[in-house]
Amino acid sequence: MTAGERSETALILAPLGRDAAIAAGMLREYRIPSVICPDLDSLVRELSGGVGFVLVTEEALVGRDLRNLSGWINDQPEWSDLPFVVLTRKGGGLERNPEAGRLLDALRNVTFLERPFHPTTLVSLARAALRARLRQYDARARLEDLQRSEERLRMANETLEARVDERTRDHELALAKLHEAQKLETLGQLTGGVAHDFNNLLTPVIGNLDLLRRRMAPTDPSQRLIDAGMQAASRAATLVQRLLAFARRQDLSVRSVNVGALLEGMSDLIRRSLDPAIEVRISHSADLPPARVDPNQLELAILNLAINARDAMPRGGTLHIEADSVTTEGGGGLQPGDYVRIAVRDNGTGMDQQTLARAIEPFFSTKGVGKGTGLGLSMVHGLAAQLGGVLNIRSRPGEGTTAEIWLPEAPEAASSQDLEARPL
Repeated sequence: MTAGERSETALILAPLGRDAAIAAGMLREYRIPSVICPDLDSLVRELSGGVGFVLVTEEALVGRDLRNLSGWINDQPEWSDLPFVVLTRKGGGLERNPEAGRLLDALRNVTFLERPFHPTTLVSLARAALRARLRQYDARARLEDLQRSEERLRMANETLEARVDERTRDHELALAKLHEAQKLETLGQLTGGVAHDFNNLLTPVIGNLDLLRRRMAPTDPSQRLIDAGMQAASRAATLVQRLLAFARRQDLSVRSVNVGALLEGMSDLIRRSLDPAIEVRISHSADLPPARVDPNQLELAILNLAINARDAMPRGGTLHIEADSVTTEGGGGLQPGDYVRIAVRDNGTGMDQQTLARAIEPFFSTKGVGKGTGLGLSMVHGLAAQLGGVLNIRSRPGEGTTAEIWLPEAPEAASSQDLEARPL
């Protein structure tokens, strides 16, 4: 018999004579199931299986140790108040039955039925006890539903709070990225305008110096001054090109480029540009697709990243330059599609978050005065953005830096001049 079926079952404890069998027969006649318990201990054990009410004779309780039964009653859940029907020969009044008070204290929910009684009276009391017990079971069901609802509500609130926190963090992050993008865009517009105007001013300076040098004799002492001016103007022109690269306004000769061959062709130049204590490892996928890029500007970008890595490893280290193909669904400044990713990774000093946040700003540099213009990463960022890609930089102090150039994959095969490594 299951606990659900036991919810309308009477437990009978009447150890003397045929009282238990007669009581069970009366209840069975009115379709009230029952279980006869031979002693008090078995009654306590049966209580844990579910019960509608308990029918017990007074003599089965008087003079007995009721601590186990009282313990079970006291430990009932808050919804439960098990009904007891006690058959007595002295009634339930204390003046005639002193034991009634003890039984009331021990059993709590007690109805006394004085013998002899009519069967209808017993059945009426039994049905009243069952109705009360079934209301308790209904209260338990409602209480459990309420507890489940409260648990679902609590979990929903926790989930809602977590979602709100996550949305708030995402919003703040998106807002910070938007502000950063707007700042870079404003810097780009300002830088591009200044670089364009400066280039217009620089062109006649270089032209006039060149004409002056041609008109003077090679042995003229003024040639040294002119050469110094030409060198300064040439450095200024290089600076202008980097500014235009950051502003995405440089003239690019874009075509399909075999990036793997380009990296192999640059290997000697990169090794000569770095400290001998730095090990250079260059690798790429065997089936690496071509990328749409200006090869000369890409070489300059990779060399800039390699030199930055060199400066971050003053005591030597390892520089990894790797290229592979990546498919993305978009986001982070990229449109959905296929890209060639070039990663330049070092194990140098790294950057903290404040430095990393400003790394691609023009003229921002952590190097000493005269050791850098602060335009290397700016130029790489501008080149990647102008081609429809991005520059991603990850860094931690003491763990090194990884700079990734993402370039759109070219739909056509690389031209023959890029299929072989070019000497540099």
